[in-house]
Amino acid sequence: MSLKDVSAHGLLSYIKELGDDLTGCELGVCKGFTLRHFLDLAPQITKVYAVDSWTPYMDWWGPVTQQMVDNWREYAMTLLNPYMDKIELLEMDAASAASHIPNHSLDYIFIDGDHSHSAVTRDLNNYWSKVKTGGIFAGHDWNLPEVSQAVNEFRQQNNITTEIRFTQTNVWFWYK
Repeated sequence: MSLKDVSAHGLLSYIKELGDDLTGCELGVCKGFTLRHFLDLAPQITKVYAVDSWTPYMDWWGPVTQQMVDNWREYAMTLLNPYMDKIELLEMDAASAASHIPNHSLDYIFIDGDHSHSAVTRDLNNYWSKVKTGGIFAGHDWNLPEVSQAVNEFRQQNNITTEIRFTQTNVWFWYK
C-alpha cells in the first residue's frame, strides 16, 4: 500500500485535531487503503463503522463486476485484520447501514461510495444527522460533477454556510 492508494490522506490531520476516543465512519471501503491509513496513523480513532456492500455497480469510469468487488473485499479484510477490534463492519448498502449508526455519534464521516448524483444526495441526507456538532463531514471525488453538484445542493438546501475546505486528491470537507 502506498500513499497514492489512500484517497483521503490530506484529511487525516484535521481528524486527528478532533481529540481522543474518536468514532468515525467510512462509506465505500473498497480495498481498505484509506481506513488502514487512518487507523495506522491515528490511534485516537477507537471505533470506525466500515460500510461497503461489495456488490457490482456502474462507476463513473465503467462497470464494476462481482469478481472485482470480491477481490477488493478479500484484500480489504486482510489489510484491515489487525484493526478488527476497532471496526464495525456493515456489509450492506449505505442507505441500510445508516440505521445502524446512532445520530450525533460520529466525530467524522468520509463519504466515498457510489458517485452518482442520486446516491451522493442520499448519503449526504442519511448521514448528516450522524455527525456530532464540531465533527467533520467529508467526502471524496469533488472533481466529479455529480459529486460536487450534490454537495453544493445539499449545503444550499440545509443552509450550511461553514467554509467548505479541500485537500489534495479531491477531498472536500467542512466542520458541522
